[in-house]
Amino acid sequence: MILHTVNKSAYSTNVLTDLAQFLAKSDLVLLIEDGVLGLNHSDLISLNESCSGVYALDPDIKARGIDTHVPDFVTCIDYEGFVDLTLRCHSVRNT
Repeated sequence: MILHTVNKSAYSTNVLTDLAQFLAKSDLVLLIEDGVLGLNHSDLISLNESCSGVYALDPDIKARGIDTHVPDFVTCIDYEGFVDLTLRCHSVRNT
């Protein structure tokens, strides 16, 4: 199981489309930094169907003022949750 962290906006890159090519069903995706800007991107739904879960770092969501626009299938986590995800996965890949 790999934790894929996404820190780039899906609106300025093809990060979500590119990531879908590398995901295994057991993998997890975590949106951090500007990656949380992709919470309402159309590619996020298909990405969710390709992995075991999509997470987003809550402090980054709040810092960008988009906390009311989080899809139901995305789990918001804090920094402690981030650490827990890294410990659950065999490796972490920054995308």
